[in-house]
Amino acid sequence: MKSFLLNLLSPIRSRSIFSGNYKQDYQNARTGTESFDLYLRLLMVTDYIGGMTDSYARTLYRELSGIE
Repeated sequence: MKSFLLNLLSPIRSRSIFSGNYKQDYQNARTGTESFDLYLRLLMVTDYIGGMTDSYARTLYRELSGIE
């Protein structure tokens, strides 16, 4: 789970995984404070994961882990 979250939090992965709506909301809420911006990214990841189906989460995990 830790490596999965680190992959999702990676700025490079974030650009290709998250929809434009997630990224725009993050950009609008950023303050430039490192700790608050990290908090916003964690909220974005939590919201993203919460909306996943089980099969999509499994597929994404396999892609991020290099299994598939």
